[in-house]
Amino acid sequence: MTWIEETVAVRLWALSAVVLLLALVPLAGNRFTAPRNHETLARDYAHDVLQSVDPYALVVTAGDNDTFPLWYAQEVDVSAGT
Repeated sequence: MTWIEETVAVRLWALSAVVLLLALVPLAGNRFTAPRNHETLARDYAHDVLQSVDPYALVVTAGDNDTFPLWYAQEVDVSAGT
């Protein structure tokens, strides 16, 4: 009975390895075909918005695409000045 359990365990590990490799293929492919390392649109937008409002002003945004760059610029990016 132990050889059956060993065979099943080996097959399970082999199947898991194949599934993991197949899941990593799109990640590796997109890494080189769609890089975003020189895109500064979100950072520039957030910087412009924060520079256009008064200190301690309330900024109302339309959603996550507007909110997250503002959070980043306010908390991380020192050049935003707020």
